Amino acid sequence: MKNIQFNTPDIFLFEKKFREIIYEVQRNIKELDSLEKERLLISEELCSKNSLLQNERKISNELRIRLKSALEAINRLEEEKMRDKINYSNLSINYENVLKECEILTKETLFSQTKTAKFQLKIESLEYILKREIQQKEKLEQTLIELKNNSEKIITNINMNMAKIEKEQKYLLESTKAIIQLNKRLQTFGLCFHAINQKNKIDIKNLQHKLITFSVNKFIQSSNTNTAYPEIENLCSKLKEMLMKLKLKMQNVALYEEKLNIIFNELSINLTQIQQ
Repeated sequence: MKNIQFNTPDIFLFEKKFREIIYEVQRNIKELDSLEKERLLISEELCSKNSLLQNERKISNELRIRLKSALEAINRLEEEKMRDKINYSNLSINYENVLKECEILTKETLFSQTKTAKFQLKIESLEYILKREIQQKEKLEQTLIELKNNSEKIITNINMNMAKIEKEQKYLLESTKAIIQLNKRLQTFGLCFHAINQKNKIDIKNLQHKLITFSVNKFIQSSNTNTAYPEIENLCSKLKEMLMKLKLKMQNVALYEEKLNIIFNELSINLTQIQQ
């Protein structure tokens, strides 16, 4: 501000200066008001900016914390990345080993599958054989049941036949005893008949001899005498009849001996069969 000078006498100049001063004061007041307003605005802005700054500080602190946590996370991630690299290398090695093992297992699987197929075929063949054997067993069981039934029937028939055979055996024993007695009688009769036959043969020979001698004598006598011819003729005819009868007896004896031999043979066969 300009200093007021009271040493000049001119009032107009003073008034003019005073007005200028008032005007300037008013202008300054206006400027002060405007400055106050600006100050208020600035203070408000400062407050708002301060609040914003506080917020920004909070945000920056949060961001610092986040950044720190992010850095820590990045460090952890780096560490994990390194571990992952190590694990990856280990996994790659393990993967190669697993691939090799997988190839081995694939080969073993194929081998086991072929073995399984072979075993399956064997199992199917064994099942077929078992089924066939079961069927054969069932058939055999049925056959055995039938054989059992038939054997029971046969046993009952055998028992019945044994009873019949025992009766027949008793009858045959009795018949055999009777046949043996008859055989003894027939043997005795045969021996007697043979002796009689031999005696008859001897008698026939004697009669033939007598007949021959008689014929010779007859011839001699006929040459000497012819008177006794009819008696001699009768005697010769009688002798011839006797000879014919003896021949017939001899033939009958031969037939009878043949029949006796047949009977003896049949009896001996029956006796041997009975003894067996």
